[in-house]
Amino acid sequence: MKGLGDILAEGVRIAAQKIGKGAEKYALHIKGVEMTGYDIRGLKTAALGYAVSFRGADHNRHGCYGFDIKGTVNRFKFEKGRAKLVIDMEDLYTIIDSLIVCKFSRGVYEGFKDLAKYYTLVTGIEMTPEELRASGARINNLGRIFNVREGFTRKDDMLPPKIMSFPIPDDTVSKGSYVSQEELDFMLDEYYEMRGWTKEGIPKIETLKKLELDDLIDVVKPKLASTEKAKKGKEE
Repeated sequence: MKGLGDILAEGVRIAAQKIGKGAEKYALHIKGVEMTGYDIRGLKTAALGYAVSFRGADHNRHGCYGFDIKGTVNRFKFEKGRAKLVIDMEDLYTIIDSLIVCKFSRGVYEGFKDLAKYYTLVTGIEMTPEELRASGARINNLGRIFNVREGFTRKDDMLPPKIMSFPIPDDTVSKGSYVSQEELDFMLDEYYEMRGWTKEGIPKIETLKKLELDDLIDVVKPKLASTEKAKKGKEE
């Protein structure tokens, strides 16, 4: 008989599958990556960031808990505009990582503007904030294309069952908060539209052309065709 360590060694998703008997509903992960130290039932901007992250439940891909915790937005509500906040932070974070800048320094400089200046000063190559922002979008689309190639779709931009089924029980201002399927679907629709992706979360051909990722169009073409075929089948 295998020991507990062997069962847990490959993470909670696979452990829950091995255990069975409904254990999956207690496995707190997104795309196989365990949740970090935030209860996103009461941090709904962060919840969207976690759901769409190409790596899974990693706050270092977006840092959108900051908007919720600082009170920039009402952290208990899903509403129009959250997708832009997530996209802006995702694109900024990929640039921070690409320049090998510590994320803990992110509050001491002015986003793409200062990072573009740093890039120019260090390399001698003129860089604008707009070019850097486009590079961030390109990197995030690359991550998405990788996942699409491996079979990921909208169904994988999901939150753990506990986040969507069990309201926060604590007797605090967060009591009763959770993320409903309706809320998540609303935000995914807005996020995909702003990213230039289909309803299934697949980057559109025109989006890849705009980002100068033409060489990857052949990766998404079969996926776009299959989702369009499935859509027509449902309509018929």
